Amino acid sequence: MAGFAASRSAVPAFITGFFLGVSYFFTTTAMSTVMQGRLAPHERGRTMALWFMSFGGTVPIGNMVFGPLVDQYGTRWLLFLGAAWALVLAWWCNTRAIDERAAAL
Repeated sequence: MAGFAASRSAVPAFITGFFLGVSYFFTTTAMSTVMQGRLAPHERGRTMALWFMSFGGTVPIGNMVFGPLVDQYGTRWLLFLGAAWALVLAWWCNTRAIDERAAAL
């Protein structure tokens, strides 16, 4: 995302946008697989309904929150902020460390 924010012309923006799109589908598929693997079979249906609502249902809320910020500050700085936040979330949601902590208990 930082590469997309840093691009100043269309060609690098399209290239990084392509890789962002591919990465998005790989990431959401991996997250869904990990979550479903950790759930009991009788919990999956209800949990996945909430899972899909959290992804699709929060987009309009994000538009309402970040729309005025984009108007005021521009897209470049908010994309950099989003890239930094994605790194924080990747560190925080480290499933290997979570599994190690759970096994130690």
